[in-house]
Amino acid sequence: MAPKGSGALWASRSIQDILEPAIISSDNAPTTKFQDRFDYIGTRDYTSWCAMGAALDFREMLGGEEKIQGYTSQLAGWAGRMMAHAFGTETVVPLTMTPSMFAVCLPIPADWPTDAQQRCAGVIAGGLIEKYSMQVISFPVHQNSGNVTHWIRVSSQIYLEQQDFLALTHAVLTLRQSCKSRVGERFGSEVVV
Repeated sequence: MAPKGSGALWASRSIQDILEPAIISSDNAPTTKFQDRFDYIGTRDYTSWCAMGAALDFREMLGGEEKIQGYTSQLAGWAGRMMAHAFGTETVVPLTMTPSMFAVCLPIPADWPTDAQQRCAGVIAGGLIEKYSMQVISFPVHQNSGNVTHWIRVSSQIYLEQQDFLALTHAVLTLRQSCKSRVGERFGSEVVV
Protein backbone atom coordinates (compact mmCIF):
# COMPACT_ATOMS: atom_id res chain seq x y z
CA MET A 1 0.00 0.00 0.00
CA ALA A 2 2.87 2.34 -0.82
CA PRO A 3 4.24 3.68 -4.10
CA LYS A 4 6.33 1.32 -6.21
CA GLY A 5 9.92 1.28 -5.13
CA SER A 6 9.28 2.03 -1.49
CA GLY A 7 9.67 -0.28 1.43
CA ALA A 8 10.35 -0.37 5.12
CA LEU A 9 13.39 -2.12 6.58
CA TRP A 10 13.52 -3.17 10.20
CA ALA A 11 16.61 -4.87 11.53
CA SER A 12 17.54 -5.84 15.07
CA ARG A 13 20.48 -3.97 16.52
CA SER A 14 22.57 -7.15 16.52
CA ILE A 15 22.77 -7.24 12.71
CA GLN A 16 22.65 -3.54 11.81
CA ASP A 17 26.44 -3.32 11.56
CA ILE A 18 26.55 -5.83 8.69
CA LEU A 19 23.72 -4.35 6.60
CA GLU A 20 24.64 -1.92 3.85
CA PRO A 21 22.42 -0.04 1.38
CA ALA A 22 22.52 -0.90 -2.32
CA ILE A 23 23.45 2.71 -3.10
CA ILE A 24 26.28 4.17 -1.07
CA SER A 25 27.76 7.63 -0.92
CA SER A 26 30.78 9.40 0.46
CA ASP A 27 28.67 10.18 3.51
CA ASN A 28 28.60 6.48 4.44
CA ALA A 29 31.81 6.16 6.45
CA PRO A 30 32.23 2.94 8.48
CA THR A 31 31.09 4.78 11.61
CA THR A 32 27.87 6.13 10.04
CA LYS A 33 24.75 5.26 12.06
CA PHE A 34 22.51 2.52 10.66
CA GLN A 35 19.58 4.77 9.69
CA ASP A 36 21.85 7.44 8.22
CA ARG A 37 23.46 4.88 5.86
CA PHE A 38 20.05 4.31 4.24
CA ASP A 39 18.91 7.95 4.05
CA TYR A 40 20.73 8.87 0.85
CA ILE A 41 19.48 7.11 -2.28
CA GLY A 42 21.26 9.09 -4.97
CA THR A 43 19.40 11.19 -7.51
CA ARG A 44 16.19 9.18 -7.32
CA ASP A 45 12.71 10.47 -6.66
CA TYR A 46 12.06 10.66 -2.91
CA THR A 47 8.26 10.64 -3.27
CA SER A 48 7.85 6.98 -2.33
CA TRP A 49 9.79 7.51 0.88
CA CYS A 50 7.68 10.52 1.75
CA ALA A 51 4.52 8.43 1.30
CA MET A 52 5.65 5.57 3.56
CA GLY A 53 4.16 7.05 6.72
CA ALA A 54 0.79 7.55 5.06
CA ALA A 55 0.93 4.00 3.67
CA LEU A 56 1.55 2.56 7.15
CA ASP A 57 -1.26 4.73 8.56
CA PHE A 58 -3.58 3.46 5.82
CA ARG A 59 -2.77 -0.16 6.67
CA GLU A 60 -3.53 0.60 10.30
CA MET A 61 -6.82 2.24 9.30
CA LEU A 62 -7.76 -1.00 7.50
CA GLY A 63 -7.35 -2.90 10.75
CA GLY A 64 -3.63 -3.57 10.93
CA GLU A 65 -1.35 -6.27 9.59
CA GLU A 66 -3.11 -9.21 11.25
CA LYS A 67 -6.50 -8.27 9.80
CA ILE A 68 -5.05 -7.56 6.34
CA GLN A 69 -3.13 -10.85 6.27
CA GLY A 70 -6.17 -12.73 7.55
CA TYR A 71 -8.39 -11.29 4.83
CA THR A 72 -5.97 -11.81 1.96
CA SER A 73 -5.05 -15.34 3.08
CA GLN A 74 -8.70 -16.36 3.46
CA LEU A 75 -9.53 -14.86 0.07
CA ALA A 76 -6.56 -16.61 -1.59
CA GLY A 77 -7.60 -19.94 -0.05
CA TRP A 78 -11.16 -19.57 -1.30
CA ALA A 79 -10.02 -18.43 -4.75
CA GLY A 80 -7.47 -21.22 -5.11
CA ARG A 81 -10.04 -23.90 -4.29
CA MET A 82 -12.67 -22.30 -6.51
CA MET A 83 -10.36 -21.89 -9.50
CA ALA A 84 -8.88 -25.40 -9.24
CA HIS A 85 -12.42 -26.82 -9.10
CA ALA A 86 -13.59 -24.71 -12.05
CA PHE A 87 -10.52 -25.68 -14.10
CA GLY A 88 -10.63 -29.35 -13.07
CA THR A 89 -7.00 -29.02 -11.96
CA GLU A 90 -5.15 -28.42 -8.70
CA THR A 91 -3.11 -25.88 -6.78
CA VAL A 92 0.63 -26.47 -6.66
CA VAL A 93 0.80 -26.93 -2.88
CA PRO A 94 -1.77 -27.03 -0.09
CA LEU A 95 -3.31 -23.59 0.35
CA THR A 96 -2.17 -23.51 3.98
CA MET A 97 1.37 -23.12 2.63
CA THR A 98 0.66 -20.08 0.46
CA PRO A 99 -0.81 -17.20 2.42
CA SER A 100 -2.22 -14.45 0.18
CA MET A 101 -1.02 -16.17 -2.99
CA PHE A 102 -1.48 -19.44 -4.84
CA ALA A 103 -0.53 -21.19 -8.06
CA VAL A 104 -3.17 -23.10 -10.01
CA CYS A 105 -2.73 -25.34 -13.04
CA LEU A 106 -4.31 -23.99 -16.21
CA PRO A 107 -7.01 -26.11 -17.86
CA ILE A 108 -4.89 -27.10 -20.84
CA PRO A 109 -5.22 -30.78 -21.78
CA ALA A 110 -2.06 -32.77 -21.09
CA ASP A 111 -2.62 -34.85 -24.23
CA TRP A 112 -2.17 -31.82 -26.49
CA PRO A 113 1.28 -31.57 -28.09
CA THR A 114 3.75 -29.50 -26.09
CA ASP A 115 3.83 -26.67 -28.64
CA ALA A 116 0.02 -26.46 -28.66
CA GLN A 117 -0.05 -26.35 -24.86
CA GLN A 118 2.58 -23.62 -24.85
CA ARG A 119 0.71 -21.54 -27.42
CA CYS A 120 -2.53 -21.89 -25.47
CA ALA A 121 -0.78 -20.78 -22.26
CA GLY A 122 0.45 -17.74 -24.22
CA VAL A 123 -3.07 -17.05 -25.53
CA ILE A 124 -4.37 -17.12 -21.95
CA ALA A 125 -1.60 -14.96 -20.43
CA GLY A 126 -1.66 -12.46 -23.30
CA GLY A 127 -5.45 -12.40 -23.51
CA LEU A 128 -5.79 -11.67 -19.81
CA ILE A 129 -3.72 -8.52 -20.29
CA GLU A 130 -5.06 -7.41 -23.67
CA LYS A 131 -8.76 -8.27 -23.36
CA TYR A 132 -9.41 -8.19 -19.63
CA SER A 133 -6.74 -5.86 -18.18
CA MET A 134 -5.74 -8.62 -15.76
CA GLN A 135 -2.24 -9.82 -15.08
CA VAL A 136 -1.03 -13.01 -13.48
CA ILE A 137 2.34 -14.72 -13.60
CA SER A 138 2.27 -17.66 -16.04
CA PHE A 139 4.91 -20.39 -15.89
CA PRO A 140 5.52 -23.96 -17.09
CA VAL A 141 6.35 -26.86 -14.78
CA HIS A 142 8.44 -29.64 -16.30
CA GLN A 143 7.58 -32.98 -14.71
CA ASN A 144 9.77 -36.08 -14.32
CA SER A 145 7.56 -37.88 -16.86
CA GLY A 146 8.61 -35.37 -19.50
CA ASN A 147 5.20 -33.69 -19.53
CA VAL A 148 4.85 -29.97 -19.09
CA THR A 149 1.97 -28.33 -17.26
CA HIS A 150 1.19 -24.62 -17.31
CA TRP A 151 0.33 -22.68 -14.18
CA ILE A 152 -0.59 -19.17 -13.11
CA ARG A 153 0.42 -17.52 -9.86
CA VAL A 154 -2.36 -15.39 -8.44
CA SER A 155 -2.02 -12.86 -5.62
CA SER A 156 -4.74 -11.78 -3.25
CA GLN A 157 -4.74 -8.11 -2.29
CA ILE A 158 -6.75 -6.09 0.20
CA TYR A 159 -8.58 -4.29 -2.63
CA LEU A 160 -9.78 -7.55 -4.24
CA GLU A 161 -12.92 -9.53 -3.46
CA GLN A 162 -14.44 -12.85 -4.53
CA GLN A 163 -16.05 -11.31 -7.62
CA ASP A 164 -12.59 -10.39 -8.95
CA PHE A 165 -11.48 -14.03 -8.82
CA LEU A 166 -14.73 -15.20 -10.40
CA ALA A 167 -14.06 -12.76 -13.25
CA LEU A 168 -10.49 -14.08 -13.59
CA THR A 169 -11.78 -17.65 -13.71
CA HIS A 170 -14.33 -16.76 -16.39
CA ALA A 171 -11.65 -14.95 -18.41
CA VAL A 172 -9.25 -17.93 -18.26
CA LEU A 173 -11.98 -20.37 -19.29
CA THR A 174 -13.09 -18.10 -22.14
CA LEU A 175 -9.53 -17.74 -23.41
CA ARG A 176 -8.95 -21.49 -23.02
CA GLN A 177 -12.04 -22.09 -25.18
CA SER A 178 -10.57 -19.80 -27.83
CA CYS A 179 -7.54 -22.12 -28.04
CA LYS A 180 -9.89 -24.82 -29.33
CA SER A 181 -11.53 -22.59 -31.92
CA ARG A 182 -8.36 -21.07 -33.40
CA VAL A 183 -7.04 -22.35 -36.68
CA GLY A 184 -4.40 -25.00 -36.15
CA GLU A 185 -3.68 -28.64 -36.32
CA ARG A 186 -6.33 -31.15 -35.38
CA PHE A 187 -5.53 -33.41 -32.44
CA GLY A 188 -8.16 -35.99 -31.58
CA SER A 189 -11.54 -34.32 -31.75
CA GLU A 190 -10.26 -30.85 -30.74
CA VAL A 191 -8.75 -28.15 -32.90
CA VAL A 192 -5.91 -26.49 -31.02
CA VAL A 193 -3.55 -23.62 -31.69
